[in-house]
Amino acid sequence: MGFSLCLISSFSIAPKYFTGKRRLFVTGFITVGAGVGALVFPVIIQLLLRTYNWRGVSLIFSDINLNMLVSAMLFVNKSQYKQEQSKSPSIMCTTTLRGILTNGVFMGYCIAVWILYPCFNNVLIFFIDFFESHGIPRSTCAWLLTGTNVANTLARLIPPFLSQFERIPKLAILAAILPIAAVVFVMFPFAKSFMHFVILVCIFGICLGVKMASLSLIAFHIIGAEGYPIGLGILMTGYGISNVIAGPIAG
Repeated sequence: MGFSLCLISSFSIAPKYFTGKRRLFVTGFITVGAGVGALVFPVIIQLLLRTYNWRGVSLIFSDINLNMLVSAMLFVNKSQYKQEQSKSPSIMCTTTLRGILTNGVFMGYCIAVWILYPCFNNVLIFFIDFFESHGIPRSTCAWLLTGTNVANTLARLIPPFLSQFERIPKLAILAAILPIAAVVFVMFPFAKSFMHFVILVCIFGICLGVKMASLSLIAFHIIGAEGYPIGLGILMTGYGISNVIAGPIAG
C-alpha cells in the first residue's frame, strides 16, 4: 500500500511544475526512473546479501526508502497549496471523479489497459522455462531477461520524446507498438539460435518500455492535469487487480 501511494503521488505531483510539452515529457519520463530502479536494485540486493543477511538488507532498503520522505517535502508549491485550500476538497474530488467515470474515452482506455497489459507481463513468467526448454543454460537465461529489462528501460524514453511532436497522436505511439509485440510473440517458437532469442527479447523489451511509458502519458493526455491524479489512481488500481487475476489464469 505504501509503494502504491508513493507511485501515484510521484506521477501526479511532478507534472504540476511544468507546462505545455514539458509537462507531457515529464509525465512519461518519470517511468524511466522506475525502470532504472527495477534494473539496478536486484543487482544491489544480490551484492548486499553476500555480506548481510536478508534482515540487514531489509534495514538498508528501509533507510533508502526513507529518502522519499525528504523528496516529498521538497514538492511544496505554497501558492498552489493556498489556492487549493480555498476550495472544498470533497466537492473537488466528487466532481472530478464523476467527470472521469463519465468520460467514455478514458474508461475505454482503462478497460483496454486492464485486459492488454497483463498479457505482456505474464509472458515474462514463462521466459526462463521457455529458454531452458530450447537448451539454453539457466545462467544465460538470466542474462536474456536482463537484456529485456535494459531494452525496457531505454525504450521508456521514446514516448516522452515523441510526445514533443504535435503531429504525432499520443494513442498512435501505443497502437504502433502493439502489432510489433504480437509479431514477436509469434516468432518466439520459431527461433532457432541464441542470437535469434537475443534479437527477439530486445524487441520485446522495447515494446514493454513503450507501453509502460505510454500508460501515464496517454492518461494525462485524455483527462488533463486536473483529473490526472484521480484518473491515474483508477487506472493503476484496475491494472493491479487485473495483474493479480491474470497470473493464475496464465498458470
